[in-house]
Amino acid sequence: MSEANLWSDVRQFLSPFGFFHRVENKVDLGTPDVAYAIPGASGWLELKHVDHWPFDARSKIIIRGFTKDQVLWLEGWKNAGGRANLLLRVGDRFGTHVLMTPVVARAVYERRYDRKEILDRCNWSEGFIPGRLVKWLSR
Repeated sequence: MSEANLWSDVRQFLSPFGFFHRVENKVDLGTPDVAYAIPGASGWLELKHVDHWPFDARSKIIIRGFTKDQVLWLEGWKNAGGRANLLLRVGDRFGTHVLMTPVVARAVYERRYDRKEILDRCNWSEGFIPGRLVKWLSR
């Protein structure tokens, strides 16, 4: 599985709820992967994938390719009043999906949170259930 697979699932399963558009911005390296508009809300999603949780539950998760520019972009957008989240897939389509605010995303980037801390502080975590994810994106 990969981030591309996650985007494929987002496009396929969330598009019936609104508009989801993949963004590739070579100029502003922190720009999130997906802009979305759903009834009553719009925002941005940074998509990331890891194969599995660390084997030791106290170990901090490392998300390869998650950069400081991405954290700063999410924080800046949120601080300006917009919606911005990190959507992390752990495992395959049937694995855990974690929707994180910029505050939690920063802590993950800085390797301050283990699995329990991430799951305790995230907005949402479940399997890939489109209706529930859309509900959280609109909050």
